[in-house]
Amino acid sequence: MSNEKHFKVFCDPIGEVITIKIVSAQDLETYREKVLSELQAQNNFDIHSYYVRVVTDFVVDGLNLIKRLEEQLEETSKELKEAYGMDADDDALLVTYLEAIYASVVSVYPPLSLDSLVSRLNQDKMRGFMNDFLSELYGESKKEPSPPSEERPQRRRRQQRNTEQTTAKPTDKFVRNISDVKQLEKRLRSEVIGQGEAIDTVVRTVKLMAANLANNCSLMFIGPTGVGKTKLARELGEVYSGNFFKINCSEFAQSHDYAKLIGSPPGYIGSNEKSIMEIKAEKSNRWVILFDEIEKASPKLFDFMLALMDDGKVMASNGKELDFSDSIILMTSNEGVMDLNVGSRTLGFGSSEITYDGSKDRLVESLKKKFSPEFLGRVDDLVYFKQLGPDELLKVAKLELKDVPVRKSKALLNYIVDRGTSQEYGARFISKFITREVKSILADHILEGKKPAKGNLYEIKVKNNELTL
Repeated sequence: MSNEKHFKVFCDPIGEVITIKIVSAQDLETYREKVLSELQAQNNFDIHSYYVRVVTDFVVDGLNLIKRLEEQLEETSKELKEAYGMDADDDALLVTYLEAIYASVVSVYPPLSLDSLVSRLNQDKMRGFMNDFLSELYGESKKEPSPPSEERPQRRRRQQRNTEQTTAKPTDKFVRNISDVKQLEKRLRSEVIGQGEAIDTVVRTVKLMAANLANNCSLMFIGPTGVGKTKLARELGEVYSGNFFKINCSEFAQSHDYAKLIGSPPGYIGSNEKSIMEIKAEKSNRWVILFDEIEKASPKLFDFMLALMDDGKVMASNGKELDFSDSIILMTSNEGVMDLNVGSRTLGFGSSEITYDGSKDRLVESLKKKFSPEFLGRVDDLVYFKQLGPDELLKVAKLELKDVPVRKSKALLNYIVDRGTSQEYGARFISKFITREVKSILADHILEGKKPAKGNLYEIKVKNNELTL
């Protein structure tokens, strides 16, 4: 068995042999400890997501297996509808299949079972509880008992503090006055390169929120890939409230994926568990929520967003109202941008750059074809992000190297921009390129105990189109 790369397990409910990866005992324990820490931190653990995660991580080509099952269920549902007028419960069947595949993985790796994980977690909890209990018991026995008249008020105050800590909901605004707004603007301009007009629109929106002239706002970020849309959203979340949540809309392309956000309907598996949005709402009503690549989402997700953008309140599947009334809703999209070649230059004599100013009407027409009037009518502003030029890409490269102990030479920056950016993806992968090409070289020298030749910065040079240290 040691020479084989995979285990084979027959999964009866789907009638297939499942190929399961072989992992080392150390890797399995690392994975298990990570899940345990997540169970420890979360009040409600999303079981459905855990099934998907285990299948994706341990079944060879697990993600494609799930997608294929989804497609088969949809096809079967259509056939039943056409032949007999019957509606199949695709969501429930898919959950059943996921459970079966998950069980196949657990049969090979029992430590991954939720029963085992919860049992381990409770053992640790009970051990800590008993240690604290015994410590308090023997510690208190050495003290003289307090008079009853003094003990009761202290206990009541302690209970009141514990209740307040449990039910408290942070609603204090981080951006409260013009000074806070200026600090926000300064940070955005230093961290997001080349998008001054977009930042102006975002700052204007925050001013309305800070002055209580708007309860919630929604903005659609429009622009090509790799120009700072997600970066701006993340930086805004950090300063505006400290609460930032990104939703990858490509993960919600199917209608049943919608349940991940608001919970499973009554009667379905997981219907008693808190949904993602319910957990977020319990923490605060003040978020920056980013719906990334909104055009890839299922129409059902658009329906959910109508209420969210309307007054900031949505209904979970369990009937509970979720409050996001003091939040900023952001969406990113490149709908129509690539077709119009915004940011590129026209050919021929007297060539010029194709700008948003000359293309906005056509972009809006493209958006109208994709999104309903009800949806676009709730978007407060369209925020346009331009293509980054060579000088701006150099600034991005320098910013990404900010915390790396290397000299930011022009040769190094040019090397990064030439190979780590592209017309199609902009600066999207520049950080990964720096990690792969620059940090990996640096890591070897640091681990070998080699010091910089001068000062505190290492000198990375470009020779024969390669980096050397």
